[in-house]
Amino acid sequence: MYHSSHTNEEMKFYKQVSLEYNLFMTVGSDYHGNNKNDVKIGSGVDNNLNISVLELKRLNNNKK
Repeated sequence: MYHSSHTNEEMKFYKQVSLEYNLFMTVGSDYHGNNKNDVKIGSGVDNNLNISVLELKRLNNNKK
């Protein structure tokens, strides 16, 4: 749901869909090395990849 190329509006939309269908929210920086200078590994573009603490707790509580 969080991807370095998504706009804030797209991320809000995907978040709403994931909540509506009880899906886990994920993050992907799409980092492939220095060929994408604006994308940083683990943080995306301008640090736009942030997953909430609540979502991290939800993921942790559901691990097997």
